[in-house]
Amino acid sequence: MHAYGAWRVYADSVEAGTHIVDRVDRKDNGHVYEVYWVTSEDSALEYPRRRDVRHEGHYVIVETPRRNLGRDMIMIFDEADGSLIEIPERTPLPRPTASPTHCAR
Repeated sequence: MHAYGAWRVYADSVEAGTHIVDRVDRKDNGHVYEVYWVTSEDSALEYPRRRDVRHEGHYVIVETPRRNLGRDMIMIFDEADGSLIEIPERTPLPRPTASPTHCAR
């Protein structure tokens, strides 16, 4: 399969339940993208459901042969157009934490 300009075999690491990051991209604007590859779209949707994203600008991307799914702080989305797939439940923090940017979000 073709992914981001390089031919690579899709890994089964996410489908097997491990948390191995295939690639982490840190952009100049501070955004972080964890990128995973899987062969099954069912597995691709299950993985972001299990992951909590707690920081703005942090994204979990799961690539499949058919489409790419992403998760941010709020939702799971189709990466191609940003359309909402679902709003997953979030686990509560053990205790409240202050925002590093002092915002209300």
